[in-house]
This record gives sequence, structure tokens and C-alpha cells, in this order.
Amino acid sequence: NIDAALTVYKEEYLPLLQAQPGFLQVIWLANRDSGAGWGMSFWSAREQMLAADQEGEFFPKVLARLAVYFHDKPEMHYYNVI
Repeated sequence: NIDAALTVYKEEYLPLLQAQPGFLQVIWLANRDSGAGWGMSFWSAREQMLAADQEGEFFPKVLARLAVYFHDKPEMHYYNVI
């Protein structure tokens, strides 16, 4: 299911993510054996990232769509890059 998720992500969501205000980069890690995945996105400002993560905005929609391809329910965590 990782390949299917990657196709959906690249074709449907990466262009939309790149258009989000403040978005800089994303990195995806996947374990094909377990079906687990981990994505990290980088933003120029915390406020812009949080705006994309509000109910009905970009991230909740993407996670709901991609969740069917992964083993566990999606979780969100926030970190500061220093």
C-alpha cells in the first residue's frame, strides 16, 4: 500500500502542499514491511503550519485520505528545528 499512497500523495497532494503559504519542504519515511510511515514538513513560520493543520484545512484532509494506506491511525506532533 506504500506505493499506492505515494502515488496519491505525489499526484494529488504534493502540488497543493507546495502552494501552501510558508511551506518549505517535506520528507517521507516508510517501512514497507510494517506498513508504517512518517512524514515531516518544514515551514517558514509556525503560524503558517498551524493554519494548514486546522479542522477542514490541508493536513486533516490529506491525513484522512492517506490513512487507508497505512497500518496505524495518523498522529500529529510538532517540533522546532534548531
